[in-house]
Amino acid sequence: MSRLLRLRELEEEQSRIKLEVVARARELVARADDSVKARLRAGLREAGAGLLSGEALTRMAGQAAVEVGIQWQDRLVIRIRETEAELVRQREEFLVRRTSRRQVEMLAEADEKICREKAERQAQQMLDDWFGQKRHANASSRKAILQKTADIQGSQNSDL
Repeated sequence: MSRLLRLRELEEEQSRIKLEVVARARELVARADDSVKARLRAGLREAGAGLLSGEALTRMAGQAAVEVGIQWQDRLVIRIRETEAELVRQREEFLVRRTSRRQVEMLAEADEKICREKAERQAQQMLDDWFGQKRHANASSRKAILQKTADIQGSQNSDL
């Protein structure tokens, strides 16, 4: 039972580590999304500034930055969905592993309790047997002593 418990603990630990890795990946994708949004805003500001100043090159650079930002954002939306789905799956797997470990842990504790109670009963039975033998031995020796005393008294009475 202890081997099975150890196996379940290892499985739970591996599942927890996988969950942490996926959570970290989700966090990195979210940061990348924030960065792309910031670049998009900067491109929009640059394109707006080019329109106001009349500089075609600035306006075109801003528009190019916006287009690239939109492409990146579209890709990141897909990646965010994938990492969120993976995060949900890993969370569920972790909870299944934890539940499995806890069930084995409860069974192991119950088994240990039963063994402990059995050992206590056996120890008590051994004590009871020992005291019973001692009491029986004392009663037998008392009977033998009384018998010898009676024999001696009987032989003394016959001598008189």
